[in-house]
Amino acid sequence: MDTLENIFQIKQEYSYKRKPISYELIFGILEAGYAAYEVENIASTRVIFVETEDTISKIAEISNNQNWIRDAPVVLVMCSDTKLHKKIHTKRDSELFSIQNCSMISQNILLTASEFNLAGAIVNSFDQKKLRSLLSIPDDILVNNIITLGYPKFNTSPAVRKRIIKNVFYEKYSTKARSDKVFPIFENKKLKKLFTNFENKSDKLLFKLIKKFK
Repeated sequence: MDTLENIFQIKQEYSYKRKPISYELIFGILEAGYAAYEVENIASTRVIFVETEDTISKIAEISNNQNWIRDAPVVLVMCSDTKLHKKIHTKRDSELFSIQNCSMISQNILLTASEFNLAGAIVNSFDQKKLRSLLSIPDDILVNNIITLGYPKFNTSPAVRKRIIKNVFYEKYSTKARSDKVFPIFENKKLKKLFTNFENKSDKLLFKLIKKFK
């Protein structure tokens, strides 16, 4: 699967097979995750790798009883250490930059997992205090999100997402003038073909969008 296809096909997956993921694959995915751009090249993201069923079950409970998490063979708890940023930035900026770093690494992890026929989901709702206690996370470390990884149980279609024509403005916020002329991405034949294929998966909004830009 090439990069563009991977990006447009990625989806949140909530059902996993009872199949382990090799350490070689997991750490390869993490290496790709850490290849993401980091603000000022400060490596602030920390990852807690969890695979024991008991701990994953407790994480599911802590995450507002999202029971589907229990089926994931691997859970990654994504954290940030802001201390290096704080040496040169304010507390607010340090936390903001650390979250940005973690977000880019999280996206790389999910895209790379998809490349190897794995799927995942980002969990944002959890009890911070209980999670810190369970995993011995220090108070000065930010807990940003949780990623579940596993082999998908079902072959589900990607969700229909909001597209750039509704969310990208020209020169000023909310200005749509010229928005039909400033996106050369729609001149890409490969993308047009990819979008058209998605129409067969009930993503008719994409096809309408492509016709608009022909």
